[in-house]
Amino acid sequence: MAEENLELQRLKDAMMADSMHALLLTEPASVCYASGYEMPLPLGAGADFAGGPNLVLVGPGANGTLLVAETERSKAERQNRLDQLLVYPSYGFFSPLHARNEFFALLQRSVKEVVPHNGRTVLGVETRSLPLLAARLIEREFPNIELREASPTVNRARRIKTPREIELIRKSAAANDAGQEALRTLLAPGMSEIDLWSAMVNHSEREAGHAVPVIGELVAGARTAVLDYPGGPLCRDVVEGDTVICDYSVLLDGYWSDTTNTLVAGEPSAEQRRYFEAAFRAFDAAVEMIKPGVRALDVAETAHKVLRGYGYEPIHHMGHQIGTSAHEHPSLVCHDQDIIEAGMVFCLEPGVYAGKGGTTGARAEKMFLVTNNGPQVLNHFQWGIH
Repeated sequence: MAEENLELQRLKDAMMADSMHALLLTEPASVCYASGYEMPLPLGAGADFAGGPNLVLVGPGANGTLLVAETERSKAERQNRLDQLLVYPSYGFFSPLHARNEFFALLQRSVKEVVPHNGRTVLGVETRSLPLLAARLIEREFPNIELREASPTVNRARRIKTPREIELIRKSAAANDAGQEALRTLLAPGMSEIDLWSAMVNHSEREAGHAVPVIGELVAGARTAVLDYPGGPLCRDVVEGDTVICDYSVLLDGYWSDTTNTLVAGEPSAEQRRYFEAAFRAFDAAVEMIKPGVRALDVAETAHKVLRGYGYEPIHHMGHQIGTSAHEHPSLVCHDQDIIEAGMVFCLEPGVYAGKGGTTGARAEKMFLVTNNGPQVLNHFQWGIH
């Protein structure tokens, strides 16, 4: 490996602590975490041609294997941080080809190389994304292997971000900021929701230097009064006095950023200011509360108390961790007793909504790195209401 892979080492440590001999990772976020390979979204020709999921095999002594389809070879070669990259043919241009058979053959070979041959062997797998036929193949060809759910093991390894991860999250946050600032500066009555969203994506991609996947919503007017995600953007022109809520997530180099701003097309009314003030004060209280040693539910309940003080009942979580997945544990909800630790990265996002028949709502969301010296804000776009 060209550089130390701390993420891979954390997976090995967690694997050994849970008495597993090897890991077979098939979740896109886990594959990216271990290998650095940002898998394309499962859309289009590449996904249609693939014989199975991209995967990573981690053994006790080896430094990991990344397995991908031929259609993804070029990008995988550029990004892979593991010692071995294996590629299977996935589309026959001039002669018949069965991509699934090619995938299974390479999977069998890879497992044989990584997993010990003698004695009972525990192979940790991610059952949500491991194909049933792949699991049956392993059980048939390797009778000494016991398959065991590894998602809790992998999630534990990913909780605390490495210095490399934090820098990648900062880059993603900067691309996200560029989009949110474009919305803030361009918003005006007569602008189309679609045009505003397109401008946001354009500015994020310019900041990133290339095209990036973007998800989220941009809603305006009465649609901001209810939580119906994703509710836009639509081919609708913003009108004077509209509330606009934009929840915006960018994937850059395998790491997500997630923010929300609330804006008004024109001068905010007293009602609009009150809704945003409630969301912002709850956000601010959560920022003050989030620190090492605090339970996730304590942060959520702190924000809940502020919202209720304004007469609003919370209807969604107050935030979540983020990384190679857009939503990671812990979650800031009233039942999550996980302890917050330095090195975690959270999105804090209290929101309030008038409800059906209303005309406005508000949500405030930025990202923070938890440190022993207080939280560090990772987003620097300006709020839409002051």
